Amino acid sequence: MSMYRNNFISNNYYDDTSVVLLNHLPPFSMENEFNSTLYLLSGERFENKVIPPSLVEFESPYRETSIIFHGFGYDHVRDDYKVIQRVHFFDLIDSDFDRLGVLYEEVSWEDVSLHPLWEIYSLRNNSWSRLDVNVADCCHQIPGYQVYVDGMCHWRGHEGIPQEECLVSFDLSNQVFFTTPMPLDMDDMRAFLGSTNDDFDFSLDRYLVVLNGSIALISYYVETTIFHISILGEVGVKESWTKLFIVGPLPCVYCPIGVGKNGDIFFRRKDYELVWFNLSTNMIEELGIKGENNSCQIGIYKENLISIE
Repeated sequence: MSMYRNNFISNNYYDDTSVVLLNHLPPFSMENEFNSTLYLLSGERFENKVIPPSLVEFESPYRETSIIFHGFGYDHVRDDYKVIQRVHFFDLIDSDFDRLGVLYEEVSWEDVSLHPLWEIYSLRNNSWSRLDVNVADCCHQIPGYQVYVDGMCHWRGHEGIPQEECLVSFDLSNQVFFTTPMPLDMDDMRAFLGSTNDDFDFSLDRYLVVLNGSIALISYYVETTIFHISILGEVGVKESWTKLFIVGPLPCVYCPIGVGKNGDIFFRRKDYELVWFNLSTNMIEELGIKGENNSCQIGIYKENLISIE
C-alpha cells in the first residue's frame, strides 16, 4: 500500500494547469441561489454568456419553482460544454391563486405537478432539454459537495429509506447517471473514539475533491483534526473505495477547502488563515492568505481546453 500511495502522489495529472483560490465567482455564477440567471464567465468561448431560462418557465404559470444547479463540464464526444440542473416545485397557496385570478379546482394536475425534474443545457445548441430520470440531488450547494472530472459531474446526495448518503455521477456524453454508496471509512475511528470518550460528538463531515485525477473523499469528525482520505476506483462500486491516507492531527486546522496539483491539501483554520499540507512530505505550511468567507475553495484551472472555432 505504501508503494501505491507514493506512485499515486508522484504521477502528476495536472500538467499545464494552475491553482486558484476562489473567494468569489467560479466559472459559472448565479444572481441568487434559486430561480436565477446563470452565466458562464471564464474563457473566450463563453464570452460571459447568459444561459437561456429553464424550459419550465415557459410551460405553466401555476408552478412555484426552485432551480438548483448541479454541474458544469465538457462533453468530449460532441465538443460541447453542458450544464445540468434540477427543478423543484412548491405547493401553491391561496394568495398565489388570487394573484393568478383562478380557483384551485380550475387548474389541471398536469399544470401543478410537484414531481422534480432534471434539465441539461448544451452550449453548442444554446438550448435546454429534459432528462427522464429520477436520481438523488445534491445535499447542499456549498464547496465540497460537487466536482467535475473527465467528462463526469459528481455530487453528494441521499437516497433510500432511511436516507443514506451516496455519490451521484452524471456522464455528460452519454447522459447517464450512476450511484455509488459512500465508504464505511470512519468505522474504525468511531470505535476508537467511542472507547476513549463517551461524550464525543460523532458528527461526520466529508469533503468531495478530485485528487490527482481520482474522485476522493476527505472524511473527518468535526471535533477532531484527523482526516481520512479515500479514493474511488470505479463509479457505481462501493467496494472500490480505498483509504489511502490518514492525515493529522493538524493543530488549529478547521476544515479542508480543496486540493492542489501535487498532492497538496489546503485547509482553513478557525482564524480564516489558509494552510497547505503536502502528502509526500507530511509538512504543513502557512500561506499568509485569509479565506474571505466560509465558501472559499481551491480550484484547478486550465485555460483554453479546446480551440476556439
